[in-house]
Amino acid sequence: GIDRIARIVSDLKSFSNVDRATEEFADINTCLRHAASVLESQLPPGISLKLDLLPLPSLVCLPGHLNQLFFNLLKNGVQAVQDSGHAGTVKISSQAAADGIAVAISDDGIGMTPEQREHAFEPFFTTRKIGSGAGLGLCTARNIVLAHSGRITIDSQPGRGTTVHLHFPTRT
Repeated sequence: GIDRIARIVSDLKSFSNVDRATEEFADINTCLRHAASVLESQLPPGISLKLDLLPLPSLVCLPGHLNQLFFNLLKNGVQAVQDSGHAGTVKISSQAAADGIAVAISDDGIGMTPEQREHAFEPFFTTRKIGSGAGLGLCTARNIVLAHSGRITIDSQPGRGTTVHLHFPTRT
C-alpha cells in the first residue's frame, strides 16, 4: 500500500507540471505513462489500458501540457467505453516517424458519427449527456497540439470506437 501511494504521489508531482512555462527536452513515452498511471486508479471495472510504446527521440515541449493532453484523451476513451455498456480497452501507442513522433489513442467505445467528428474540436461541443461533459477536452487537446506545432486527427465509427492520431514534429 505504501509503495502504491508513493507511486501515485510521484506520478501526480510529475503530472502537475502544467504551470511550468519553459520548454524542455522530454520523453513523450514518460508523459504517456504518467497520464495512464494517474487515470489507472480511476478506471471503472471492465475497462483496461494497454500501452504499446516504442523508443522515441526526445521532444522539445511543455511536458505538463502534454500530460494534460494525454490525460484528456485517455479520459475521453475511458468514457466512450463506459458509455458503450460493455467491457473494453483504451490503447496507447507511440512510434518514431520520419519527421517526428506519432501517438495514437484508441478505444473500442461508442464511436462518433461523421457530424460529431466534424464538430469535435469546437469549444463546448460534447457527445455526452447535458451536465456530464463541459465540451472542452478535445478543444484543449487541439490547442496543446497546435502549440507544439503538431497535428491531431480523429478516425471514428459509431459502435466501433475512436482513434485519435497525434503527430509532433521533432526539431533537427
